[in-house]
Amino acid sequence: MSDFDFEAAMTVHWLGHNIGPREAAAKLRPACGNGEPLAEAKLEELETNWKEERSAFGILLAILSEWHRLTGFDCEDVEWPADHARKVWYLSEITGGRFAVEDVEQTIEPNDHVRLTLTHRGNRYSFTFQHDGTWINLPGLLNGLNQVLERLGIPERFIELYLSGEGPGLVTCVLPDVFLPAARELHIRLESTPDVKYD
Repeated sequence: MSDFDFEAAMTVHWLGHNIGPREAAAKLRPACGNGEPLAEAKLEELETNWKEERSAFGILLAILSEWHRLTGFDCEDVEWPADHARKVWYLSEITGGRFAVEDVEQTIEPNDHVRLTLTHRGNRYSFTFQHDGTWINLPGLLNGLNQVLERLGIPERFIELYLSGEGPGLVTCVLPDVFLPAARELHIRLESTPDVKYD
């Protein structure tokens, strides 16, 4: 099966295991901080979409979006190096208000690495990672931000959803210990993130 079949594989898995929007939402809700349950009208809308289109990946995105736990952006920039600081603002918006970014600066180190310095509730945090020219180094950015979240005692982590190597990046912010088992049950493919230097 090619990488481009991951959406079809997810849908087949749901159909074979009698998973629908209600079951998926129930499995994902604890990972999203046990927010308010989806409204009945929204669940009915998702069930209609599921019957008409049979896109498990589309239902997943709709559920995460409903809880404001999903953001997406183009990973190719017009600047060199790509502007990672702007993406930090997008990512902070899906943390349920826990990660309150007040300022973000991007600089280039002598070794050609990107350094991001951000302010959260008056305290500054910094990390570095390799830049990829005009492309956002999303794994490096997420790994650095996840280390900041860990240092702050925030239990959620940024996790990139798999998109078969396409240009956009889709990221959720969830409790990893709860989300990862749910992702296995729901056949959600994820990207991996490498280590970065934190200081």
